[in-house]
Amino acid sequence: MKYSALFFIPNLICYLRFIILIVAIFFEKSTFILFYSISAILDALDGYSARKLNQCTLLGSILDMAIDRISTVIILIKIGNNIPTLTPYLSVCISIDLLSHFLHFSSSLLQSIHHKSCKSKILEIYYRRRILFLICFFVEMFYICCYCTSFISRMHFFCIFFGIFWILKTFLHFIQMINALKELAIISKQKKKK
Repeated sequence: MKYSALFFIPNLICYLRFIILIVAIFFEKSTFILFYSISAILDALDGYSARKLNQCTLLGSILDMAIDRISTVIILIKIGNNIPTLTPYLSVCISIDLLSHFLHFSSSLLQSIHHKSCKSKILEIYYRRRILFLICFFVEMFYICCYCTSFISRMHFFCIFFGIFWILKTFLHFIQMINALKELAIISKQKKKK
């Protein structure tokens, strides 16, 4: 069946994750956090199931990457709604996240390599499964804590602690962006010669 990848278990998990994120948009406080957290858990589950079931596909990679970006945008908008003075800074965060991942993923696609295969030693270390999982987990905790500061007291300490990982991940986005720009420049030059 030529469309069978559409129904691979990891991709079905991605569809469910997307639906849960859309539903989460319409809720606030603990209900939003519940839906958002379920989506984050499903993010870990889709990658695990793809590897275990040998169902790693380009479609799955694209779905996962796109839904990760959507997830980040949703929670940052929610934080901005709760703390309007942060909105300009959150807009910068969204822009950096989207641009770095779009450039990196595009570069990988054009080179026909997996987006977690990196020439940069720093990014190679970052994309190791356990390291990536931990950094992403702590960044998700940072976002959740930031969201909760408007209705739960004493969350600021957690924001500071988890914020260290957000700073690290943002730094890695810049490295990812610079490497992708270099790779895309090389690809552009090669295509121009043809």
